[in-house]
Amino acid sequence: MKRYLELFFFLLFLLSAPISFSQPYAGVFGGINNSKLSGNAPQKASYKGLIGIEAGAHLDLKIGKSVWISIQPSYSQQGTRISYKVWNKYGAVDSIRIRLNYFSVPVLLKVSFINQRFYAIGGIE
Repeated sequence: MKRYLELFFFLLFLLSAPISFSQPYAGVFGGINNSKLSGNAPQKASYKGLIGIEAGAHLDLKIGKSVWISIQPSYSQQGTRISYKVWNKYGAVDSIRIRLNYFSVPVLLKVSFINQRFYAIGGIE
């Protein structure tokens, strides 16, 4: 986790260099999410969601009159719990937790229309 934070702040530092003709917009976001995997559950089993955190930042760099590049690095915890009842000599086996941690850096192109009140975005993650 510490390594991801170091990489995150290093990327944020690199990407925050100002462009000569524009003022960059920067911000942070965070919250919680509830995710659940699905599929064919084993007999006597069910999937249940797990609560995780999500945090990140965004940096919008203006590259034209109505065009921006938006870079949005983020960290997200997702996962599921597989609950089932199987009896062994010690009692019931209750569940298995699967925790998935994602670090993503989407790069988006943002184009503004109609007096910069409406925009469309698209890009890769």
